[in-house]
Amino acid sequence: MEKHLHFINIKACRISSKKYFFMVSFTFLLGLCSFNFTSAQSLKEYNKLISEMSSSTDEAAQSQAVRLQNLATELQPSVYVSAEIKAFGGGAPVCAMVDGASVAKIYTENNLFNSVELLTIKIDQSGLAAPINLSTLTSFPNLKYIRLLCEYSFTASQIESMITRSNPAIIVCYLVSLPG
Repeated sequence: MEKHLHFINIKACRISSKKYFFMVSFTFLLGLCSFNFTSAQSLKEYNKLISEMSSSTDEAAQSQAVRLQNLATELQPSVYVSAEIKAFGGGAPVCAMVDGASVAKIYTENNLFNSVELLTIKIDQSGLAAPINLSTLTSFPNLKYIRLLCEYSFTASQIESMITRSNPAIIVCYLVSLPG
């Protein structure tokens, strides 16, 4: 029986502490960056969000709660995006309503989108044609709020997966409103 002896040059395998530090730091930063770029926007249930904002000691948050409620519940000039893009209500639209199958149209430039503050996306059981990418949603220069109006009982993780990237200037919420 033959025996094979293997010799390893220990000095060649040794990593200097500087190199080790840089390798660990680089790996850590790479992990942080990839998490940061792929993390979804933090989103809350609409009624809970309104309640938290209204009960806040911050006056700006309280005023945002009032504004969001008015946009979501009061009659406002609006633009509807489905097979066609149409405005209703006279004046510059401050609300937009989009069906889930027409989400791709919200990325196209349109003068009707310029003054929109609330974008409501109606989602039925088939979900969205594509997730909403907040970092590329530039066609709404005054957008402050996105409300996902779910007409089907989705789980929280399913709803969160419908939003990609993040934009701290936009508050995202959802409301489950089952028909019937």
